Amino acid sequence: MPLFERTARTFGITDVVKAVFRSQNEPGILCEEQPMRVKYNAVFLINLKHVPMKDLVADGNGTFTNTGQPTHTIEICSNEENESENEDKEKMSYPQVKVLARAKRPLKCRSQFLLQRYYYRHSKQTSFHRIIALLRNKEGKFHGNVAVLQYQWEGEEGEVTLAPHGNSKRNSIPFTATKSSVKQKLEYNLGRHQVREAIDLTEGEFGSSIFDAKSPAEHVRSTHQGHYAARKIRTRAGTGNKHKKEWDELYSLMTIAKEDDRDFIRAIVNHPEPMCLLATDFQ
Repeated sequence: MPLFERTARTFGITDVVKAVFRSQNEPGILCEEQPMRVKYNAVFLINLKHVPMKDLVADGNGTFTNTGQPTHTIEICSNEENESENEDKEKMSYPQVKVLARAKRPLKCRSQFLLQRYYYRHSKQTSFHRIIALLRNKEGKFHGNVAVLQYQWEGEEGEVTLAPHGNSKRNSIPFTATKSSVKQKLEYNLGRHQVREAIDLTEGEFGSSIFDAKSPAEHVRSTHQGHYAARKIRTRAGTGNKHKKEWDELYSLMTIAKEDDRDFIRAIVNHPEPMCLLATDFQ
């Protein structure tokens, strides 16, 4: 796993821009896999062609709180002075940066970019931080398909302990968020298979069973997560209350059958689909 820099200092605007532009000439410094469970001061350059941007927040370190996401409008400045060929090459890797605004502004030319940074603080070890920085070009795309990922401690490095899920009142099991790519694939499989089969297919496609995954973030946590995802799919499709509605109507029908002495309702079946047989002796 290529480590760009082992440092405790915060990467500023110029540092981020230089790192992204340097990666264009040195592709070997890019990570094609996501760094997992990083618990020390470090900076990584992530190749977003191989690692989805949304996966970066599921890094095996438990839960973080978003503390801000500032955007700066910047411009890459060129130096028109005569310099040697080597200096020109170095200048291309390490451009000069001019901050146009400390907010998002419309980009007027290809030399202007939006620098977006996402700051996170660990929910339990509040002195441990994660920062994700990206450059967006005039077309709205990530410049170079690169994200700068930094882990940083305030003061001395320490241990990262995982806390239980925030909504859990009784469960003390440490919680790790599942990667967005895993959840998307699970939802895709749930649209075609039952929960248990969808989970098995998802784990098989990612090649990350609970025994060989680098982190719990790389696999489905439990069948409970599968059932929860299935309910979300039904809710989005507008069928979340379908089964409850069918059961309410079935219960009402059974009540009528019990109280009606005319024997009009002859049979009620609730599997595989609710069905009722109505008949009368009169012609």
